[in-house]
Amino acid sequence: MFNLIGKTILVTGATSGIGNAIANKLKESGGNVIGVSRIEKDKHKEELAKIEKPDILINCAGLGIDEKEITETTSEEWDLMMDCNLKSMYILTRELAPHMKENKYGVIINMSSIFHKGEYGQCLYSTCKSAVLGFTNSL
Repeated sequence: MFNLIGKTILVTGATSGIGNAIANKLKESGGNVIGVSRIEKDKHKEELAKIEKPDILINCAGLGIDEKEITETTSEEWDLMMDCNLKSMYILTRELAPHMKENKYGVIINMSSIFHKGEYGQCLYSTCKSAVLGFTNSL
């Protein structure tokens, strides 16, 4: 593990799954780890405007829905998936990139999935994870 003493690390999706495992492992590195979540009971912990600007951003937040035919999905599910899986990544990256450039240091890691290739019954999730790759490659 790298020595990250003095670095501030923002991890989205930090209350469960891969995001939680990453946040916990990074705490061992000596860095100041800030974990955020969309889960209602954890929202009191999130005051991004008041925290130190992160040196490292790990966009791990993700949301999937149960396997569905495209004709069974709703526009509300589309919006929810895009907001969680893409819009949050876009906004955080857009807001933190200037700080990283000015600081001449920054790391941004965006989590995708093997589902980026497409998976039956996962049209919305696969679309999001494919878009993560396009977004990241464009940066």
